[in-house]
Formats: sequence, structure tokens, C-alpha cells
Amino acid sequence: MAKGFKVFVGLAALAGAAAAFFTLKKRKEMEEYDYEEFDDECDCDCCTECDDAAEAAQDAAETAEEAIEEASEKAAEAVEDGAESVEEGLDSIADAVEDTDK
Repeated sequence: MAKGFKVFVGLAALAGAAAAFFTLKKRKEMEEYDYEEFDDECDCDCCTECDDAAEAAQDAAETAEEAIEEASEKAAEAVEDGAESVEEGLDSIADAVEDTDK
């Protein structure tokens, strides 16, 4: 039983070493690959379409950010107004309680 386990561990270590070697080999191939050859072959208008779409998405994001800022400012103002009205209500209740105590 112990021999079988040792053989299994040895095979697993060998498989791990082979996988690591294969990974390093592929990584080196990818680093040395010339990706620039594909950049020169683009003859379509898709690149400008992508740029236009990216600009439109950025504009939409900026518009959304502005709308969020405006909404948060309005919400903050509404909270402040609500707090003021609550304070006024509490003051009027306190005045009424003082008048009944007298």
C-alpha cells in the first residue's frame, strides 16, 4: 500500500513538473510572438466604429454621473428641508406642551 502511494505521489510530481514546463514554454512563445503584424492589416472601418462607440459610451457615463450628482444634491436638499420641518414641528409641540403646563 505504501509503495503504491509513493508511486502515485511520484507520478503526480512528474505530471506537475511537466505542466509547469509546458506552461513556461507557452508563456515564452506568447511573449516572443509578433502581435503588431495584425495591426497593419486592418482595412475596415470597424476601428473607427469602435472608437465612436467608446466615445458615445463615455459621454453616456458622464451624463449618468451628472444626473446622479444632481439627484444626490436634490435628495440632500430634501433631507435638509425635511429636517427643518421636523424641527419646526417639534418646536411647536414643545411650545404647546409648555403652554399646557402653565
